[in-house]
This record gives sequence, structure tokens and C-alpha cells, in this order.
Amino acid sequence: MKIFSLVKFAAMAVGATLTISGPALAQQSTKTLRLALQDPIRTIDEYNDSKPENSLLSSVLYSSLLWFDSRAQALRPGLAKSWTRINPTVIEFDLRDDVTWHDGEKVDADDVVALISWVADDNSKYGRKNSFTFIKGAEKLSATKVRITMKEPTAVDLITFAQITPIYPEHVFAPLAEKADFGRNPVGTGPYRVTSVDRNKGVFAEKFKNYRLYGFDHPETNVEKFTAFPINDAQTQVAQFLTGAIDVVRDLPPDQVRDLLKDKKYALTVSDGLTMAFLQLDASGRAGKKELQDARVRRALHMAIDRKTIASELIWGGGKARPLDAFCVKPMTGCDYTTKAPDFDPAGAKKLLAEAGYASGFELTIYSTGERNGRNAQAVAGYLTAVGVKTSVRIINFPTLSDLQRDGKLEAYVATYPPSISDVDQTMNRFFAKGRRDFTGDPSLNEATEVGATEVDVAKRNAIYRAAFDKINTEAYALPLSNFPILFTHTADLAIRDDSLGAWGAEIFDFSWK
Repeated sequence: MKIFSLVKFAAMAVGATLTISGPALAQQSTKTLRLALQDPIRTIDEYNDSKPENSLLSSVLYSSLLWFDSRAQALRPGLAKSWTRINPTVIEFDLRDDVTWHDGEKVDADDVVALISWVADDNSKYGRKNSFTFIKGAEKLSATKVRITMKEPTAVDLITFAQITPIYPEHVFAPLAEKADFGRNPVGTGPYRVTSVDRNKGVFAEKFKNYRLYGFDHPETNVEKFTAFPINDAQTQVAQFLTGAIDVVRDLPPDQVRDLLKDKKYALTVSDGLTMAFLQLDASGRAGKKELQDARVRRALHMAIDRKTIASELIWGGGKARPLDAFCVKPMTGCDYTTKAPDFDPAGAKKLLAEAGYASGFELTIYSTGERNGRNAQAVAGYLTAVGVKTSVRIINFPTLSDLQRDGKLEAYVATYPPSISDVDQTMNRFFAKGRRDFTGDPSLNEATEVGATEVDVAKRNAIYRAAFDKINTEAYALPLSNFPILFTHTADLAIRDDSLGAWGAEIFDFSWK
């Protein structure tokens, strides 16, 4: 079955107008890296805007207490040169004494305590608050020693402090009445400092000459400056890439990438990452679709989908895309299971639908967002229609999808999920914790989410998640379509490391000029 049509890139560039100022030649000579971002950056602040683009920028502008080395799956020193777990709810951090902010002020315990106290304060307002509800507070023990206390034992406290808790300077951040304004004129300690943030023109940054943590939390690269331009239209991205105005284009459709690679001026780097493409069905019945409350129906829909073809032909990923066995991506901590998502079996799917009383099928609407997710949704709809389920697809924006999800009006949706930490706690909390995002209505999964978050014994915790992921498979609550490799099409004189597990697929220090 034909599940998608090829789109030729050449027509995209015709008539396009160059809108980015500057030379149209690769910037190797000046060591300036020019990136295209799909979404405009209003503020470089992961606490209020945790999209992958912000993660990319935040990781090199700020430092955290610790650094999670995703390649080694290990915690490393950051602003803290060492740390000690005093008991299950108390950790003490010994800070470096030689780190300065981009404005020249010295980093000390007051900065850490102020930031952590703000994060933990019930009155603080920021978008990522649910990620930090486990923190009770912080106290200064000396100019270079801090104690952080948790409300209860928390399995992901250290990795949270390493991956999604950048430290901000007290002397800049604390006086702000509107904390979200900080990211518009950010001051950090990272290897790059921002010179300008403009939602229309982009983000401009240069190397911070007094950076002290090379070898601790970031390797050094020969990229002296980088610019991240907001270009949300794929046609414009391709046109400006072809004219040399940008050096890297992320996540073009596979057929466009293949055509571009016919020219030896261009190259492809594919990063595996931890992003997952998936289908979720409303088993809870909130949307009023009674058919989806029957496990036989859900399993039949899963069996009707040829995930291998979607992975190899539609998602592609330079050959790195593959169907997943469960609703998590290895090597995430806690990604353990003994069952597998079902194989493609349209005959078996029709038989199950008949057993459930739906031999003539039923109507189903699948929602999705964006171009790449939309293509996946259309492919899924094609397979479901082939077994008699009259499936339509609605492509909407993410805020609308969130509203429909909140109001219980989503029958099914196809999306991708890039976790911010390399642990299944975040995946479980996002999809299976009790609340508006829970499509299962299954108390055992709600409980597994809560208990797994507080279980610090690794073996016991893995057993909790193993049972949870097995039940997600056996009850056909959610179907992982594939891992979702990130495609970077770039000029051939640029090198990109291909083993990043970051949400954006690479970090600035993964880029270098040959």
C-alpha cells in the first residue's frame, strides 16, 4: 500500500526570497555556525519554555550543578565538583570556587540557594513546575557548599538537577518582577554567552572566554559564534540552505534529504536520540468513543499498522528508524519490559474487530500536529481504513491539541515525544499519571507512576516499570510506532557528532568545522 507521496525539494526554492542578512557562503572561515529553528525563541528559559530548541540553547548558555553524560549514561561534575547523599531526602553539593557569570560576577552558594528556593516555592509561577514538586528547599552551608532537601525519596533528583535545572545568577534573576524576562537578556556560566535575543531576528551568541568547565560538562569545539534563526517554514529553510545563508537544516522530509545528498556539497548526519513516535487511543472513554474501551479493538488497531514500513520508509532516519517493542526508548533508565507491541497482522486485526462486534468497522478521528507527525498520522489512518475502520486525520496546532486533551475530546492522536531527562519517570508522568493526559484510566498505571518516582532501589524500580510497560502492551493502551531519529542536512565542511541523546538531536558542542 502506498502510504505517502514523494515531494520534490527543487520546486521549493523557486521564487524564494533570501531574508537572512549576511554572506551567503559557508562560515567556516569565521567559525560561525548558522542554524534554522522551527519555532521563534522569545526567552531562553527552560523553566518557562521547555521545547527542544530552548534545550539546545540553554545547554550551552547555562550550567547546572551536575552534568549528565548521556553517552556514558553517567553523572559528572558541573558547578558542583562533588556531591554527597546524606540520606534518602538530603543531598549536599560542594561548589567550584573559580566560576564566573558572563557579566564577571563570581558564582557562589547564594546563587544556587536562590534559584532552588524559587523553583521549590509554591507561589512561583513557571511552566515546568510539575518537574520540581519533589523539592522541599535549599540552604547555604558555606560560600561553596549547599544542601538541598527533598519532600520524599526521589529517584530522579540528581538527574533532574543535571539535565533540566540550569542555575541563574541571583543578582540578575532575583530582582525581576517577571521572571520570564530573564531569558530575554540571559546571563549564564556556559561556554557561550548571548549577545542578542530577538524573536524575529534570532539568537546570537559567542564563545565565553572565561569558561572554566571544559572537560567537566562540555567538550570544546571550534565554533566561535552561532546564530539560531527562526524559520518555521520548510520551504524557506531549504531555499536559504541552498543559497548558503544557513549551514544546517533539521528534520527535512526524507525524500528531500535524498535529493539534496545527490550534490556532494551537502551531507547527512543522523542522531538516534530518545524521541519516540507513537499512537495513543482514548481507552478511558473520556471522548465518548466506546469502541476504544474494548482492549480487543485497541489491539486490533495496533495489529493493523505496519510499523516496519512506517519506520523504514516514512520516518526513515537514514536507516536508523526502527519499531519499538514498548512505550520507551533505550537506554533510558527504567525502560524495561518482557512483552512486545504486536506485529503487523491485518487479517488478525479484522478477526479481532469481528469478535468485538465491529466487523463492519466504525469511525475514528486521529489528531496530529506538524508536518512530520501529520505524515505519520496519515499513514496510520491508511492502515486502519484498510481493515474497515473509517479513519480521518485532523492536523491542528499544539495548543489546540492540548486544549482538546484537557477537555477529553481526543479519540486518538499521533505525535512524537522527546523526553528532557534520560529516565522513564518523565514518560510515565506525562502519559500515565492520573489527570487530563491519562488516556488509560488504569489505576495500576497511575500507581506505578507514583511509586516508581519515589523508589530509589534500582531493582525494585525496574520491576515496577517492567510491569507497567508490559501492561501498556497487553492492554494495547499506546503503540510506539518507531524511534524518531533526527536528520541534520548540512554543508559537507561541517561535522556533527551523531550520538547525542539530547531532545534537539545535537548540542552546539557537537558541531565543528572540518
